[in-house]
Amino acid sequence: MPLNHCKARTYNSPVLLTVVLLCSDDPALHERTMEAMEYGMRERYSQAEALMNEIISDYPDEPIPYILKAALLDLYMADYEVNTREKEFYDLLKTGEKKADAVIKSAKSSGDKRRLAWGYFYKGAAIGFKAFRKGRQNPASAVTIAWDAVDNLALCLETDSTIYDAYYPLGMYDYAISELPKSLSWLPFIKEKETRKQKGMEELERAWRQGDYTKNLAQFSLTWVYMDEGRIKDAYPLAKDLVERYPESRTFRWLLGTCQRRLGKWAEADETYSELVYLVLNEQIHRPQNVLMATYWCAQTKFQTGKYDEALEYANFTLSLLDEMEDTKEHRNMRDKMIKIRTKTEIKLGKGEGE
Repeated sequence: MPLNHCKARTYNSPVLLTVVLLCSDDPALHERTMEAMEYGMRERYSQAEALMNEIISDYPDEPIPYILKAALLDLYMADYEVNTREKEFYDLLKTGEKKADAVIKSAKSSGDKRRLAWGYFYKGAAIGFKAFRKGRQNPASAVTIAWDAVDNLALCLETDSTIYDAYYPLGMYDYAISELPKSLSWLPFIKEKETRKQKGMEELERAWRQGDYTKNLAQFSLTWVYMDEGRIKDAYPLAKDLVERYPESRTFRWLLGTCQRRLGKWAEADETYSELVYLVLNEQIHRPQNVLMATYWCAQTKFQTGKYDEALEYANFTLSLLDEMEDTKEHRNMRDKMIKIRTKTEIKLGKGEGE
């Protein structure tokens, strides 16, 4: 997913990959879940889904594989900007929530507080993930759903305060609440926006520093939050670290490129967007908007770094793509900027030829 700007994208990002990459204390389940998670973070969706199907088959009564498979579907749909598997996504979360209810009931009967905490966590994660996806279309509808998620996550921490992964969805919720539109300002908790925002950031930081399964996800979300707050210097090392550890990820690379541009690190940004062009053309050639954004920013970075021949090529290619796309305000703005790049590069190249 092209991340061409940052405002209002924190809780709308694909890597709500995921409020739910969580497990239990079962070592075998933990190991297999982490393997599937690694494939997901590297955007190798078919391998990740195949592993999750195996885990569902071997652990049919565990909530986590259903929730995690839903998370992988959400990442895939966000990355490719489609909604083709949304029904399956919600069905998986519904199953995961039912399995969590069974875990909670069983743990209460046996007195197993650790298992009970995980049960609350699973239920809160499943509901929260549903709320975040629905919130992309209608923030107001997501708020009431998320209340139930927060209640269960709070019960999780009350039961066992060492499940630090619970702070990730809580942090996402609190920060998202602080970013709700003014039309919802009548809600009582919206009046404490700055307090909720700070609380959300602290929860995300705690999940990043102390969490296990959500550590990388909290790092990704924190990067967005820092950028949203104008703290680009804080966001940059987090984004760079994610790309270094997951070089195949387009999602993390879009984020890093945005950081680099906003810091004026044009040489680094040029390398990032050049790699993105390769990744997008290799994996998403059928997603014209993603190809467009990669070549658009490549034209910009090539010009900023004095690579005028390449800047001209990318500008012309981007303009040819725009000729085949819908005439929107965003596309008209991009066209104007590419024409300016083309004009400036032609002048630069003309001067060079005259010398």
